[in-house]
Amino acid sequence: MNEEFSRERFAGALGSKFTLHAAEEKTVEIELIEVSDTRERPNQVSFSIVFLLPEFYNAEQGLYDLTHDELGAFQIFLVPIGSGKRGAMLEAVFNFLRTEPAETNG
Repeated sequence: MNEEFSRERFAGALGSKFTLHAAEEKTVEIELIEVSDTRERPNQVSFSIVFLLPEFYNAEQGLYDLTHDELGAFQIFLVPIGSGKRGAMLEAVFNFLRTEPAETNG
């Protein structure tokens, strides 16, 4: 699994602010509000994260540059998944192929 994008790293940043670098050199502060549990399949491990955008900002699906005080700078693909009382939400899903076979019961 790619250590840069591990569930544990994002879980440690839950509730913190990230800077989303948008088009035309604009930036907006977003909050990491959810880190899913790990989902395991025979050949794959996955998890997702959800960010909350400010009320005034809408983002389209796409590849975004993000920065975080502890996690540094990286790019991830974000998809709008709806909006709530506090603003719109963006989700990133991480899928990793297993390098070792999954354990089986039996």
